[in-house]
Amino acid sequence: MSKHDPARHDDRKLSTGQMAALACLMEATSVKPGNVHRGADYEDLTYFDFAVSALVVAPAFEEAVEAGVGRTVLKAATATRNAVATNTNLGTLLLLAPMAAVPRDEPLREGVARVLKTLTPADSQLVYEAIRVAQPGGMGEQAEADIAGEAPDDLLHAMRLAADRDLVAAQYVNGFKDVFELVYPAIEEGLGRGWSLEKTIIQTQLKVLAEHPDSLIRRKCGEEVAGKASWLAARVLGSGEPGEAMYERELGDLDFWLRSDHHRRNPGTTADMIAAGLFVALRENVVRAPFVLFGRCRSLLYPRCSDHHSMSEHYFVRISKDYLVFSAGHFITYDGDVCERLHGHNYRVSAEVHGPLDENHYVIDFIALRDTLKAIVDELDHHMLLPTEHEKILVRCEGKEVEVTFEDRRWVFPRCDCILLPVPNTTTELLGRYIGRRLLDDLESRTGIRPKVVRIEVDECEGQLAQCELRDE
Repeated sequence: MSKHDPARHDDRKLSTGQMAALACLMEATSVKPGNVHRGADYEDLTYFDFAVSALVVAPAFEEAVEAGVGRTVLKAATATRNAVATNTNLGTLLLLAPMAAVPRDEPLREGVARVLKTLTPADSQLVYEAIRVAQPGGMGEQAEADIAGEAPDDLLHAMRLAADRDLVAAQYVNGFKDVFELVYPAIEEGLGRGWSLEKTIIQTQLKVLAEHPDSLIRRKCGEEVAGKASWLAARVLGSGEPGEAMYERELGDLDFWLRSDHHRRNPGTTADMIAAGLFVALRENVVRAPFVLFGRCRSLLYPRCSDHHSMSEHYFVRISKDYLVFSAGHFITYDGDVCERLHGHNYRVSAEVHGPLDENHYVIDFIALRDTLKAIVDELDHHMLLPTEHEKILVRCEGKEVEVTFEDRRWVFPRCDCILLPVPNTTTELLGRYIGRRLLDDLESRTGIRPKVVRIEVDECEGQLAQCELRDE
């Protein structure tokens, strides 16, 4: 144990190595969307790999104050590579090492700034060697400071070159700003609100992913996919709070999407940032013993409560596909006499059907639900949507034309380009109602089954959405 570590004089305090190992283990154990965890392995990357990695790196961090950043990263990367067959933690090691190198009696953030300023050419050489030992995937080749070449004398210069494409590298440049100002405060906030540590970690992951497209996803899949992952994370955050039904549904959708391309969409850099934030929380005693990861249920995504006999059962199916979209023009009125200009949206539609299981143990056939909803969506695509029940917007069909008037304004559209909807206004909410009523009728016609509850969600602008729930009373 480091002579600078007060924990060596107090059995109640965690040592630096213990904090590093716990931070890694807590991050890996939490059921975060898209990541490996105790309930989800990938074919070539398992929860056991991460648990073993957390254990074997602890000794390297015990001596970080004396060893420095480069030697600590290399020792931990070598221990990991000797214990498991794949890279599990390089980004985490790079983030933890500068923090572990700060003596416990020095304020952490100021200490990290000092450690980064005093990095040496030897640190750079050792970090480059550690990267080659870890063999991370998807690094590619760079014109300058490439990991396959000679290590630069200035490690911070190499990190600056990578900062715009790698969030871990950016921390070296900005003094770990995102760790101290985004990740750690999110952990502190979640625990302060009474959430379990696991719920807090998941919420923190969403906040980081929503703000910063994941660097690992970007390297493997490109900017567009990384951006979509961020948008989906923001969508979960906007749907409610942990434990609420809509939040849980959106969280499940995000997890499914992230796992739909083997582990190319695994938000690994975000996980590295979570581990770094947990290390800060452990050092600041915000996360402290006795450690309880779970709330009443052991998992946010896969609950396993012990009292099964007291649980009621409720089933629903949800359809949310990338092709359930339609582009359409419209305008609405509000505040009585205010009428928008013509404009359009790329609407995204999803549907839920709730009900008991049938003889096939279905709520409803997924294929029938998907195809019926898609047919409705396709009808609306590339049309002008006009309300026929509005008090002041008058819609008249004249042969091959549709004339629309509102007070002193007048529009004329080709009849074939218009959809006349039995609604008083073409708001997103009422579009959801129209689609829901059509879905109920068309499902009954197609399958002979009319669901008792259907919920339609219409998103008009990437997170700006409305829901309509229809119930047969």
